[in-house]
Amino acid sequence: MAEQSAQERTEQATPKKLQKARGEGQVSKSTELNSVAVLFAAVLAIWAFGEMSMEQLGDLMRLVWVRAPEIDVGEVATRKGAIAGFAFLGLVVGPYMVVLLLAGLSVNIAQVGFVVSGKSIQPKLGKLNPIKGLGRFVNKRALMDLFKSLAKIGIMGGIGVWTVRGFLGHAPGLANSDLHHLLALTSELIGTLVIRVLIALVILAILDFAFQRYQLAEDLKMTRQEIKDELKETEGDPHLKSRIRRIQQEMSRRRMMKAVPDAGVVVTNPTHYAVALKYDAPKCPAPIVVAKGIDLLALRIREIAEEAGVPIVEDQPTARALYSTTEVGESIPRDLYGAVAEILALVYRRKKAASS
Repeated sequence: MAEQSAQERTEQATPKKLQKARGEGQVSKSTELNSVAVLFAAVLAIWAFGEMSMEQLGDLMRLVWVRAPEIDVGEVATRKGAIAGFAFLGLVVGPYMVVLLLAGLSVNIAQVGFVVSGKSIQPKLGKLNPIKGLGRFVNKRALMDLFKSLAKIGIMGGIGVWTVRGFLGHAPGLANSDLHHLLALTSELIGTLVIRVLIALVILAILDFAFQRYQLAEDLKMTRQEIKDELKETEGDPHLKSRIRRIQQEMSRRRMMKAVPDAGVVVTNPTHYAVALKYDAPKCPAPIVVAKGIDLLALRIREIAEEAGVPIVEDQPTARALYSTTEVGESIPRDLYGAVAEILALVYRRKKAASS
């Protein structure tokens, strides 16, 4: 069932799913990138503060060595000495700790931004299940972590062998070398090894970062049904929305039909289009469309108009233009003023003729 479910998850996660996962602390983060950043920061810190730190430690050792006979071993003096020693150690180690802390925080923020979620540390009884716990050790992610660890060990070992073999050519002459030369050669060996290791770790970290992003995208993939359910939850049931829309249209149609008897004229096509106009000169600067329709709805408008005694005028171009350009409740456009004025004049003449 799990394999079938995984195969059905073919759709990319929606923004809502991604936001929910982020809120739960489920983000793509490479621990390898963090390790490389901290290691690189440590190398930079040693390069920047190493000489100063060695001088400080040397001064401390010389001070202790010279003043050893004078040191008071009483309880109060010992306590003060311990406090002073820890304070001095803090001054020496402090810069390194600050650099490493900033490096770790910066890389984490660069990868995932600010994410605060307590869900991952909430107690769950399911975590106490030994069978589920065993499953966490044999899943694909655990195997990938094992592969990365073995790959790092192999690569680091290979780099170490490669670097040392490159310096073996200096071995025959080391017996006759002075201490300064030995220290310089050792420093060069360590520097070369560190640079090569850092380069390899950076490459591994970039690959791991890309893999973590890919793995998260795969883990968050959704089935088509999940997307439909989310859409239904977000925007409502499409069937219900369609039903509501039909009800609204029907109510609007009924209101429109009730306005037909109050219209001043109905302009028709003659059978396919019907537009009912109302013109109240003191209140409205232009005639207003109070109802419109095509085919069956147009026929119904004609029937209501005939029953109410509303004049009906056949004008095909004007009826089509009114229907396509003007919505119910809107005034007619200026370019139809002339045509509608002629229709209203015709209605007025008919009424005048009928009354006389």
